[in-house]
Amino acid sequence: MLRKTSENISRFSIISIILGLYFSNALKSIGIVCLAGSILFHPDTVKNFRVLFRNKLFISLFIIAVFYILSLFYGDNYYYYWISSKNKFLYFFVPVALLNLSLRKKEISIIK
Repeated sequence: MLRKTSENISRFSIISIILGLYFSNALKSIGIVCLAGSILFHPDTVKNFRVLFRNKLFISLFIIAVFYILSLFYGDNYYYYWISSKNKFLYFFVPVALLNLSLRKKEISIIK
């Protein structure tokens, strides 16, 4: 029951993130927070993290993102850095949420 509820929340949040990219930042923020919450309550999250960290493409993208985050300490303008990156931290949850979902072929084609 918890798995099905988490998957439904993940579907809602991914749709709201996509719609938020076009219409409203508030809708995008609500989707990202719901996505993070659904990952916390899904029973297979730890297993899916292990699957992601075995993927070399994900590891390389994760390292690039970590360098982007750590560039805060190299720059001088902390305020601009915080404004430009405060919403990007939560996008680390999107790959795990997609692995937590059991998607049909039609849903995968819609996402692409």
